[in-house]
Amino acid sequence: MSLARFCRRRPPPRGRRRKAPPPAAAPAVNVAKTLGPTKLVTHDGREVAWPDGRTWVITFFYGHCYTACPALLAQLAAVRAQFQPAERKGMAFAAITFDPENDKPELLASLADEFKLSGPEGAVLTGDAATIARVVETFDFSYRPDGEGGFDHANLLAVMGGNGKILAHYYGIGGDGAKIAAKVRRLLARS
Repeated sequence: MSLARFCRRRPPPRGRRRKAPPPAAAPAVNVAKTLGPTKLVTHDGREVAWPDGRTWVITFFYGHCYTACPALLAQLAAVRAQFQPAERKGMAFAAITFDPENDKPELLASLADEFKLSGPEGAVLTGDAATIARVVETFDFSYRPDGEGGFDHANLLAVMGGNGKILAHYYGIGGDGAKIAAKVRRLLARS
């Protein structure tokens, strides 16, 4: 996996050339996994049981990241803003912490407020470590401790169908919310 997709960038080893980073929000191919019955908890204590029949646009983050994660959350909010309330009736938008041990409800609630991810169609989600690990694995999301108290992680926006099938991955940050929303609309029209 190219280091260009990770939160912290380290120089490549001497003598090796770094591959060009993928374009912002480039769709991945061959996403074919399905998330089975799963229960997570919102920033305000509500339970979310998946699959729930809605299409979800999802990103992963950890609350003590000050580089890529705020940009990922802003990108998710920008995509959400591109859908009119009537369009969002069968959709929801979520940011899932992959660091549930350290991301406490107060922090999750402040992020939900800041990035307008609350109410019936938006949430900042957490769960027990085993559930989060299963969700991370199903979405093929990758992260690893960076040795400095943080994480190196993929910059992923994913779409999950109402039946739990992972429909698409979009990698990168800084993508245009309108362009990503248009891709999501096309994807939904085909499925």
